[in-house]
Amino acid sequence: MRIGIVGNPEKVVLKETLSRLVTCLESHELEYIISPRLYGAFPKRSLNNRKRYNRYLSDNSLIKASDIVLALGGDGTILRFARIGASYGVPILGINLGKLGFLTGSTIDEIEKSVDQLVKKQYRIEERSMLEVRFKGKKPLFTALNDIVIDKAGHTRAIDIATYVNEHHLAIFTADGLIISTPTGSTGYSLATGGPIITPETECFIVTPISPHALTARPVIFPDNAVVTVSIKETVSSVNISADGQQTKKMKPPFVVEISRSKFRARLIQREGNSYFDTLRAKLRLGVDPRKERFS
Repeated sequence: MRIGIVGNPEKVVLKETLSRLVTCLESHELEYIISPRLYGAFPKRSLNNRKRYNRYLSDNSLIKASDIVLALGGDGTILRFARIGASYGVPILGINLGKLGFLTGSTIDEIEKSVDQLVKKQYRIEERSMLEVRFKGKKPLFTALNDIVIDKAGHTRAIDIATYVNEHHLAIFTADGLIISTPTGSTGYSLATGGPIITPETECFIVTPISPHALTARPVIFPDNAVVTVSIKETVSSVNISADGQQTKKMKPPFVVEISRSKFRARLIQREGNSYFDTLRAKLRLGVDPRKERFS
C-alpha cells in the first residue's frame, strides 16, 4: 500500500505532525510519497536519508500514484484534495490540524491509531456526491464537494436570480446570492443561511437563497439528478461564481449557468467507530442544551 501525504504548509503544527506520521508509516514499512508543498517542513538531509520518500511529484500526480491519501489540515485542505482525488478514485483520510475539522476523520492525537487501522483495513470509504457548474453547452467550469455559490461580488445592491429546475421555472430570488449545496456541504454555508442538515448518503442537493428580500423565500431540496439553471440579468456590474469557497470566477451579466451532479464522487475515509452523528454532536453541538451544560 502506497500512502500519499498532502496538506497545508501554513499550519503551525505541521512539522511535528508530519514527523510523527512519517515515523509511524516507516514503522509499518509502508511506502509513502510527500507533496512538494510540504518539503520545507523537513530538513533536506533527513528526508534524503529516508528510503521510502519521494518528493518529485506534483499534488495531482502524487494522488494518482497513491492508494490512500492522508491530508494534513482543516476542512479547506480536505475540500481541495478531495476534488483532485475524486477524478482518480483515490480515497482520502483527513487529519485535523485546524479548528472545526468537520470533514476530517482523524486528529493529531490519533495518528498512530489511524495508521494502524489503515493497515488492518479497519475503515470504511464514504462516497460523497459532487456538483459541477458550466455555461450551457460548455465543459464544467468548476467542480465542488460542498457547494456552488453565485453572489453579488461585494455590491450593496441585491440581485435578481431567475432559477429553473429541469427547465421549469422555480422563482426569481431577490437576494445577495444563491447557494447550491451537496449533502456534504449542507453543514457549511447553506446551514449558516438557514438550510437543513442532510446526511451525506442522501441523493439530493439544496438550493438556498442568501439574505433574500422576501419572507417566503426558503431553501428547496431536489433529487440530485436535477439540473438547476440560473440566469442573471444586467442589474449589477459583476457577479461571483465560486466552488467550495476556493475557486472563483467574476462574471459580467447577463449570463446563464447550469449546476448539476458531477460524474465524479469524492471518497472520504472514516475509521471504525466514527459516526456522522457523533461528529454532528461534537462539532456542531447538535441537540446540546446549554442550560444543562452549565451544571454538568
